[in-house]
Amino acid sequence: MTIDPTPASLTPAPTWLPWADAGRQQAVVANEWLVALCSGFGAMRSVQQDAARQAAERHAQAVQRLQATRDAAELATIQSELLKMDAEGVLRYWQDLGATAAETQSRLMACCFRMVDSTALLESASAIDTVTDNLLPAERVARPRRSAPRR
Repeated sequence: MTIDPTPASLTPAPTWLPWADAGRQQAVVANEWLVALCSGFGAMRSVQQDAARQAAERHAQAVQRLQATRDAAELATIQSELLKMDAEGVLRYWQDLGATAAETQSRLMACCFRMVDSTALLESASAIDTVTDNLLPAERVARPRRSAPRR
Protein backbone atom coordinates (compact mmCIF):
# COMPACT_ATOMS: atom_id res chain seq x y z
CA MET A 1 0.00 0.00 0.00
CA THR A 2 1.50 3.29 -1.08
CA ILE A 3 0.29 6.53 0.44
CA ASP A 4 1.50 9.71 -1.16
CA PRO A 5 1.34 12.29 1.65
CA THR A 6 0.35 15.70 0.39
CA PRO A 7 0.19 19.09 2.04
CA ALA A 8 -3.61 18.86 1.70
CA SER A 9 -3.51 16.24 4.47
CA LEU A 10 -2.34 18.99 6.82
CA THR A 11 -5.52 21.04 6.69
CA PRO A 12 -6.22 23.07 9.84
CA ALA A 13 -8.60 21.96 12.58
CA PRO A 14 -11.98 23.61 13.13
CA THR A 15 -11.72 27.25 14.16
CA TRP A 16 -13.08 26.53 17.64
CA LEU A 17 -10.02 24.42 18.43
CA PRO A 18 -7.03 25.94 16.58
CA TRP A 19 -4.50 25.21 19.34
CA ALA A 20 -5.23 21.48 19.18
CA ASP A 21 -4.34 21.29 15.49
CA ALA A 22 -0.59 21.04 16.09
CA GLY A 23 -0.97 17.61 17.70
CA ARG A 24 -3.14 16.37 14.86
CA GLN A 25 -0.65 17.61 12.28
CA GLN A 26 2.20 15.96 14.13
CA ALA A 27 0.25 12.69 14.17
CA VAL A 28 -0.42 12.98 10.42
CA VAL A 29 3.25 13.61 9.63
CA ALA A 30 4.44 10.90 12.02
CA ASN A 31 2.16 8.34 10.39
CA GLU A 32 3.14 9.45 6.88
CA TRP A 33 6.77 9.07 7.96
CA LEU A 34 6.05 5.57 9.30
CA VAL A 35 4.35 4.59 6.03
CA ALA A 36 7.41 5.78 4.08
CA LEU A 37 9.74 3.92 6.47
CA CYS A 38 7.82 0.65 6.33
CA SER A 39 7.49 0.87 2.54
CA GLY A 40 11.24 1.40 2.32
CA PHE A 41 11.89 -1.62 4.52
CA GLY A 42 9.60 -3.67 2.29
CA ALA A 43 11.44 -2.51 -0.83
CA MET A 44 14.80 -3.36 0.78
CA ARG A 45 13.51 -6.79 1.73
CA SER A 46 12.41 -7.29 -1.88
CA VAL A 47 15.89 -6.38 -3.14
CA GLN A 48 17.40 -8.90 -0.71
CA GLN A 49 14.94 -11.62 -1.72
CA ASP A 50 15.64 -11.06 -5.41
CA ALA A 51 19.39 -11.23 -4.85
CA ALA A 52 19.08 -14.43 -2.80
CA ARG A 53 16.79 -16.03 -5.40
CA GLN A 54 19.16 -15.17 -8.26
CA ALA A 55 22.18 -16.48 -6.33
CA ALA A 56 20.36 -19.73 -5.52
CA GLU A 57 19.46 -20.19 -9.20
CA ARG A 58 23.06 -19.53 -10.31
CA HIS A 59 24.47 -22.00 -7.83
CA ALA A 60 21.83 -24.65 -8.63
CA GLN A 61 22.80 -24.42 -12.30
CA ALA A 62 26.46 -24.59 -11.35
CA VAL A 63 25.82 -27.75 -9.30
CA GLN A 64 24.17 -29.42 -12.30
CA ARG A 65 27.02 -28.42 -14.61
CA LEU A 66 29.67 -29.52 -12.11
CA GLN A 67 28.00 -32.92 -11.68
CA ALA A 68 27.78 -33.42 -15.44
CA THR A 69 31.44 -32.75 -16.29
CA ARG A 70 34.65 -34.65 -15.64
CA ASP A 71 36.99 -32.34 -17.54
CA ALA A 72 39.33 -30.25 -15.33
CA ALA A 73 39.32 -27.30 -17.74
CA GLU A 74 35.52 -27.32 -17.79
CA LEU A 75 35.44 -27.42 -13.96
CA ALA A 76 37.71 -24.36 -13.82
CA THR A 77 35.57 -22.58 -16.41
CA ILE A 78 32.37 -23.26 -14.45
CA GLN A 79 33.93 -22.02 -11.22
CA SER A 80 35.33 -18.86 -12.82
CA GLU A 81 31.98 -18.11 -14.49
CA LEU A 82 30.24 -18.60 -11.15
CA LEU A 83 32.73 -16.29 -9.43
CA LYS A 84 32.19 -13.64 -12.11
CA MET A 85 28.39 -13.90 -11.88
CA ASP A 86 28.50 -13.76 -8.07
CA ALA A 87 30.67 -10.62 -8.17
CA GLU A 88 28.24 -9.00 -10.62
CA GLY A 89 25.32 -10.09 -8.43
CA VAL A 90 26.92 -8.56 -5.34
CA LEU A 91 27.53 -5.26 -7.15
CA ARG A 92 23.97 -5.20 -8.47
CA TYR A 93 22.64 -6.01 -4.99
CA TRP A 94 24.50 -3.14 -3.34
CA GLN A 95 23.53 -0.73 -6.11
CA ASP A 96 19.87 -1.68 -5.83
CA LEU A 97 19.95 -1.59 -2.04
CA GLY A 98 21.66 1.83 -2.08
CA ALA A 99 19.12 3.21 -4.56
CA THR A 100 16.25 1.88 -2.45
CA ALA A 101 17.75 3.38 0.72
CA ALA A 102 18.22 6.75 -1.02
CA GLU A 103 14.62 6.72 -2.23
CA THR A 104 13.39 5.85 1.26
CA GLN A 105 15.49 8.63 2.78
CA SER A 106 14.08 11.07 0.23
CA ARG A 107 10.52 10.10 1.15
CA LEU A 108 11.29 10.42 4.87
CA MET A 109 12.81 13.86 4.40
CA ALA A 110 9.82 14.95 2.31
CA CYS A 111 7.55 14.10 5.25
CA CYS A 112 9.72 16.12 7.63
CA PHE A 113 9.96 19.10 5.26
CA ARG A 114 6.21 19.07 4.78
CA MET A 115 5.77 19.47 8.53
CA VAL A 116 8.41 22.17 8.83
CA ASP A 117 7.16 24.16 5.84
CA SER A 118 3.49 23.83 6.68
CA THR A 119 1.86 27.22 7.18
CA ALA A 120 -1.01 25.48 8.94
CA LEU A 121 1.43 24.14 11.52
CA LEU A 122 2.90 27.59 12.00
CA GLU A 123 -0.59 29.02 12.47
CA SER A 124 -1.31 26.32 15.06
CA ALA A 125 1.94 27.07 16.87
CA SER A 126 0.97 30.74 16.91
CA ALA A 127 -2.41 29.81 18.37
CA ILE A 128 -0.69 27.76 21.07
CA ASP A 129 1.53 30.73 21.91
CA THR A 130 -1.53 32.97 22.14
CA VAL A 131 -3.32 30.56 24.47
CA THR A 132 -0.19 30.14 26.60
CA ASP A 133 0.33 33.91 26.82
CA ASN A 134 -3.29 34.53 27.82
CA LEU A 135 -3.77 31.68 30.29
CA LEU A 136 -0.50 31.43 32.15
CA PRO A 137 0.67 34.12 34.55
CA ALA A 138 3.49 36.20 33.14
CA GLU A 139 5.86 35.33 35.98
CA ARG A 140 5.58 31.62 35.14
CA VAL A 141 6.32 32.20 31.45
CA ALA A 142 9.10 34.75 31.95
CA ARG A 143 12.68 33.61 31.98
CA PRO A 144 14.19 32.96 35.40
CA ARG A 145 16.40 35.74 36.67
CA ARG A 146 20.10 35.19 36.72
CA SER A 147 21.82 35.59 40.02
CA ALA A 148 24.81 37.83 40.38
CA PRO A 149 28.13 36.21 39.52
CA ARG A 150 29.90 34.57 42.45
CA ARG A 151 33.11 36.06 43.66
